[in-house]
Amino acid sequence: MKRDATELVAWQLKNVINITLPAHYHFHWTVKNKKKDPDNIGYACKFIFDALQESGRLENDSMAWVKSIHHTYSVGEPMVKITVDTD
Repeated sequence: MKRDATELVAWQLKNVINITLPAHYHFHWTVKNKKKDPDNIGYACKFIFDALQESGRLENDSMAWVKSIHHTYSVGEPMVKITVDTD
């Protein structure tokens, strides 16, 4: 499952620029309903970070490159919006 999810995300990242500085990451998860626990939803960021690395967009997902991870949630059409802040 992890491999399939990572490959799917990597394909969707084909037009994303490379991240060349350590950064803060904000994930805004929009889900269909409130049935899933936030920790189960937020866990999917692992697949996104792995895909960023495998696609060459991010050198590493260690603390040297990932300064913080923040999650927010809403209900609607399922999607995730990621904001990367390098300040």
